[in-house]
Amino acid sequence: MGDPAFDAVDWVLGGGAARAQETAARLGLDTGRVLAWCRALAVAVAASRLARGRHDTETALLLDLAQGR
Repeated sequence: MGDPAFDAVDWVLGGGAARAQETAARLGLDTGRVLAWCRALAVAVAASRLARGRHDTETALLLDLAQGR
């Protein structure tokens, strides 16, 4: 029940858009939906990291993903 593309988010967030495309293809999911979920959740994950003072490479990747880069 629910959107199967949502479940792919945990596998993708650390790797950005390229990983989203690869993961979606392997799982037979719509790449656009996987990316949309990743972008939406990247905002929340990045905000939490920034609130804890984590201004590192992973946070920067999350922010880039959230902005559609």
